[in-house]
Amino acid sequence: MRDVYSKSKLPFACPHCGDRNTFLVGQAHARMPRPSFMCRLCQKRFNRLTGTPLARLRHEDKLPAFVRLLSQQLSYAQAARRLSVDYSAIANWVAKFRLWLFQLDPSGKWESRVRLGIKPRPVTPCLRCASTTVRFSGFDSQAGHRRLSCDTCGAIFPLNKVADNQVDIVVTYDPAMATGGLENPSPS
Repeated sequence: MRDVYSKSKLPFACPHCGDRNTFLVGQAHARMPRPSFMCRLCQKRFNRLTGTPLARLRHEDKLPAFVRLLSQQLSYAQAARRLSVDYSAIANWVAKFRLWLFQLDPSGKWESRVRLGIKPRPVTPCLRCASTTVRFSGFDSQAGHRRLSCDTCGAIFPLNKVADNQVDIVVTYDPAMATGGLENPSPS
């Protein structure tokens, strides 16, 4: 990410056609914070952000904090509140970064580490009614455990009360799969 924000005046390969015959056409200044370049072959202008998910994104100052959130299992709403941006901006950024990570690493190793927006659900019977419609219901800070609640009977109980071999966690929503996924998504 440091390379894309570089203010270096050294030309690099054209992101449109890949030709290395490029030259500097504009210096960085107040309205244009990065130098711009031009390709002699395809005659297109570009800067270091062209062809990356960072191109034309607003709230550029919030992107470093956003990148740190990518590996955390938070909802889009929680991330939007933390960064003081719209929910739709977070959803857009996650989709673009997942695609970019997959382009940089086609094996999917890095893209599979993106946890932002993924919603897990525990698969375990309720301690009161044995229903399997149980979900995460916050955190008990005094006891230091996550809580579960039953959608059927309304019981709330700590996760540590359930035997370890009875709890499976399944992903009920993954943004990569909800948007059609990537060409070759890796298992999370």
